[in-house]
Amino acid sequence: MRKLHVLLLNYEYPPLGGGAANATRQLLLEFASMQGVAVDLVTSSPNSELDVERLSADVTIHRLPVDKKGMHYCRQREVLAYLFKARRYIHAELPLRRYDLAHAFFALPSGLLCYRHRGTLPYIVSLRGSDVPGFNKRLALHYSLLKPLVRRVWSGAASVIANSDDLRSLALRTSPLQLVDVIANGVDTNDFQPRAGRREGPLRILAVSRLIERKGLDILIRALPGILERQHVSLQIVGGGNLKDSLLNLAAGLGVAEAVTLTGYVPHERLPEIYNEADLFVLPSHAEGMSNALLEAMACGLPVIATDTGGSSNLLHGNGLVVGENTPSSWSKAILEATSDKTAMRDMAQASRSVALNYSWNSVARKYRDVYLKVAKMSEPTLDSKNSVYGPASSHKT
Repeated sequence: MRKLHVLLLNYEYPPLGGGAANATRQLLLEFASMQGVAVDLVTSSPNSELDVERLSADVTIHRLPVDKKGMHYCRQREVLAYLFKARRYIHAELPLRRYDLAHAFFALPSGLLCYRHRGTLPYIVSLRGSDVPGFNKRLALHYSLLKPLVRRVWSGAASVIANSDDLRSLALRTSPLQLVDVIANGVDTNDFQPRAGRREGPLRILAVSRLIERKGLDILIRALPGILERQHVSLQIVGGGNLKDSLLNLAAGLGVAEAVTLTGYVPHERLPEIYNEADLFVLPSHAEGMSNALLEAMACGLPVIATDTGGSSNLLHGNGLVVGENTPSSWSKAILEATSDKTAMRDMAQASRSVALNYSWNSVARKYRDVYLKVAKMSEPTLDSKNSVYGPASSHKT
């Protein structure tokens, strides 16, 4: 099998960003140990300098300075800076003719870079959440303006791939005739696995999340008074973001500040330890693609409670509860129900680990490699092609 050369584009990569950034990292780690795939990732730098890092002989990360101000969320100015700098960098340093295809994480901005070269380089788009119109209520105005552009990017792609059935369904509301496949997120079940023993003390509830409105963390804090009336619990929230002060003020105003700890950003390699110090994992998001943190918590053998969004319900098979209505009273009820029976919690913990074992980043990487092979084969030049490199754009549309 000849080696495939892939140009991968994602404006976020650890330590920047959230779930999509981590998914990109995990894919690259798998490709670094996989024969037959060479990848150049073009992403944003957390500092003011260009940085080029080699994960292996065939996997290279190119970090472009975009004047980052926050580690865990992107300003419009930074996204635009990435768009223009990535375009120039690719033309200057990474000639398109060396690649078989491009892979964009997010339709915008990454997919837009691919769309510009749709006639010479086939591309695929991974839908991750906020790039799909309707996913994030805060971006409603942006969606109304950008929806036509999103449709164009999707229609020009050789393949469009969502990370959950829910996200696929949401995408089809924007473009009902678009072919959208699903490749779910994965989890490293070696790094993330249960550890023996637990500390004494109150029941520990854990949320691992960026501190942004979409994650619904305020609802979780508002649920605490109703829980604390009946059970002694603590809530730890791990992650960075711009809502730290408002969440702390909310906890203080509700009289539950002593039960709430905001740990801030934690390097990914430390997360297994944090999961294993908890008794219950919660995901109160208003919208998700497919939560990496939920999969990690399950791999560490935690019972879980999640809202019915982003494929979460597909991951719950005797290992937790789904909250249908994302309100404080619903969360109070669900947490008290889940924690009322210690034997049931142990059963849910074991079930979480069993479900997580069905997912792996190696499997995800192999599925993407199969897509790469299919797209590259579809786009091989033909004798009657008018295009000197890849053939006409229509040859790689689905």
